[in-house]
Amino acid sequence: MLIKKVLELNINGKMILNEKERTLSIQNDDYIKSQIDILRIWSYDNIIHVEAENGKIVTLINCIDCNIDYDNNITHLQYEHIFEGISINQYFVDNIKKYKVTFQDNFLLKEDIVGTVEKYNIKLGKDFIEIESNNETTNSNIFFNEFMNIYQFISVCVGYFPRIKSFELYQDNNIIYEHGQMPYFCYSSNDMLKKKYSLVNLNEILDIGEFILNWNNLKENIGRYPIIGLFMSQMIYNKYMEDFLVTLLQSIDGYCNSKIKDKLPEKSDKDRKTIEYLKKSIDEYNILNNDSKKKIKEYIEKYHNPCFKDYLRYLIDNYTLLQEIFYEEIQLENNKKYECDIYLGRNVFLDKCVNERNKISHMTKKDKEKLFELFQSVNAYYKWLLAYRIIILQEIGIEVDKERLRNILNQVRTDNKYKNSEFCEKCKNANNCIMNNKGE
Repeated sequence: MLIKKVLELNINGKMILNEKERTLSIQNDDYIKSQIDILRIWSYDNIIHVEAENGKIVTLINCIDCNIDYDNNITHLQYEHIFEGISINQYFVDNIKKYKVTFQDNFLLKEDIVGTVEKYNIKLGKDFIEIESNNETTNSNIFFNEFMNIYQFISVCVGYFPRIKSFELYQDNNIIYEHGQMPYFCYSSNDMLKKKYSLVNLNEILDIGEFILNWNNLKENIGRYPIIGLFMSQMIYNKYMEDFLVTLLQSIDGYCNSKIKDKLPEKSDKDRKTIEYLKKSIDEYNILNNDSKKKIKEYIEKYHNPCFKDYLRYLIDNYTLLQEIFYEEIQLENNKKYECDIYLGRNVFLDKCVNERNKISHMTKKDKEKLFELFQSVNAYYKWLLAYRIIILQEIGIEVDKERLRNILNQVRTDNKYKNSEFCEKCKNANNCIMNNKGE
């Protein structure tokens, strides 16, 4: 978009606005004047307004970066936020009636579906989400938060965040285009986009509003981090899979603390050892009389604090679909084999999950053999990511498509074999491996 002028400042040179990249490029033959103009824009305020050659007004908010092409004397100023078609003095637009987000691909639905979430009417189409207030107008930030709820819900269903093409704000008869820096936990990694890992056919969801309301209630119930952590573990740059795995496991731990803790009445081995140690210490504490010792030991006997391994074991034991996901780990344990060159027996697998989590969350140092190898981290990550999504979907009342899950697991297992066939002799001979033919 060719820019005619900056309304607040007298700027020389040719100016071009790239709305998608949120950059204002300025070219000036006079280097000194160019640098002065840049400093004036940079220091003026966090909001400036420009007028395009077609007469359209654009608001640029908060300059966050500056790059200079010295060869051509072009400066590129990047902004955090742009509103195209309106002059405003804040980070949001008031009096918005409808909010529409369009995606880059036609993937969502064969036919539009509609629903109601509290005071908003929502519509999902092949490549868009549309939210409209059914009574009064409101500001764009509130609409954005409503969109984020739906966007996250879709990600849990289909397995990734669809790439966004545009935001449109409807104010009376005007359409305002919004270009902003999305929160980083709403960008899926490239492999997520490629594989999708969809667990739900959105076309079969009849009351979309009810399930989004259930989703909102679940987030309120279990807290912010177990949900944000789930999406942070899927962010676009996934070069450090061990860290992604830890983030995901911490999120699952947060969920379990809210939803599973009271379902574990049995004392864990860790609990029993702790109780025995405390009771022994009380007996040796001579300042207390026998009656006091008895009361304290009775109180300690009631102690129960499930550990993280208890949580993970409970999830696998009590969710049938999770037993499908962790088939290899269960089979190795049942066959008294603790590991092969690809998978680990369940007990060893869970111990390493705990150690990986504690390595960062508790800053504990573990020997290398007590942690996952790189491939094992990848395997554990994808399995727990599927597992946690299934748990969430069941929580909000959506049935997982078993055929889709089976196809996903076949894909994961095929990838595992392909990547590791050179390391695992048993994988080269299907007759020697108890896992090879699962689900194929």
